[in-house]
Amino acid sequence: MNTPTPLGKTYEQYKKELKSFKEFNLSSQRIELGIAKDLASADKKSQGIIKQTTKIVEKIEKAFETYNTAWEKTRSQVQVIEKQISLNESKIKEAGSAAKELGVNVNDIKGVTILESINKELSAEINGLKYPSIR
Repeated sequence: MNTPTPLGKTYEQYKKELKSFKEFNLSSQRIELGIAKDLASADKKSQGIIKQTTKIVEKIEKAFETYNTAWEKTRSQVQVIEKQISLNESKIKEAGSAAKELGVNVNDIKGVTILESINKELSAEINGLKYPSIR
């Protein structure tokens, strides 16, 4: 069996090469299987991260929507308050004119001091709506 073949190798050399090739092929399959497991593991972990991120983004979007709704209510409420302050100031001015005609002190009119006080409170409410953290 140690006689060379037409290609110049003995049968023993062929057997040895075949055995070496089979061992190499088997070890490369093990490496591929290990890589496949690593890839599957990385994929599973990545999918979990995506799922967590999606939940966080949904919470942020919901909070932002709530904030926008509250901000719109704030803007409309500020307009209502500003309109009421203007109306109150107009009434105070009317009362001042009437008091002047009658020769009476404007502060002696009960409603004037109350409306002036209310206007201060309304102004404070505007600040509270615009800057809620300073309340």
